[in-house]
Amino acid sequence: MIKNILLKIQGSQELNSEKIDSVELTTPGTIEYLDEGCKIVYEESELTGMKGTTTTIIVDKSGRVTLNREGTTNSCLVFEEGQRHMSYYDIGEGAFTISVYTEYLEADINKIGGEIEIEYVLEIDNKVMGSNNIRLEFEYVNGDY
Repeated sequence: MIKNILLKIQGSQELNSEKIDSVELTTPGTIEYLDEGCKIVYEESELTGMKGTTTTIIVDKSGRVTLNREGTTNSCLVFEEGQRHMSYYDIGEGAFTISVYTEYLEADINKIGGEIEIEYVLEIDNKVMGSNNIRLEFEYVNGDY
């Protein structure tokens, strides 16, 4: 069953211990509970620079988080604490391969809402592009849990 949620998303990027970018937004979305975990879906906005993109976050029971984007931006990022994953990233004007090393991952989803926090290092062509933090919190809308 798909349930309505309200998401608060915070993201930041640092390079050499200096914050170079941050974003915070609140947006509606949905959550669906699956046998292997759950799936959260929301639409990106102009604020993230990815308007026209649908983001799907899959949290599986093993603790792995997969972030898929489809639309004006296309990518699939896999986060597993202590693991490095390669990914293809297409921003419409060009595509490239990136590496994501997850330093920290915590996902807590329960009957009143949930929280996902991910800290990771992003590399392009073996060059560190920055340390990133994503924090996603959600609550059910209209008691829809």
